[in-house]
Amino acid sequence: MMAAAKEMMDNPTFQKQMKKLSESKEFKESIKKTTETLKDPNQAAKLEAKMEHMLKRGEDDLKKGALNSMEEAMASMSDPNVMAEMSKMMSDPQFKAQLKAMTQDPKFKDYVGAVR
Repeated sequence: MMAAAKEMMDNPTFQKQMKKLSESKEFKESIKKTTETLKDPNQAAKLEAKMEHMLKRGEDDLKKGALNSMEEAMASMSDPNVMAEMSKMMSDPQFKAQLKAMTQDPKFKDYVGAVR
């Protein structure tokens, strides 16, 4: 994921868009307002609590989505057509190679961890 973010940030088109955004009046006003808000310890604490809550909800939603996907996959295994298709796919050497590569991807390990 970090590699994808780095690739995006190195993209000249993205850099051009960010430069244009950072020079806009709205962006500058937003930064000024945020800076002023963060100077107040009470407001800063409220914003921090709100961000922590949003992050927790986002993580919970991701875990729930992963679990729902796994439940759907398990339920579809009772369908003979799905099982026949899966058997066909598992005998394909190219699919086996793709599956092996996917299981070694760190993102996939995160997904599996979320399902557990």
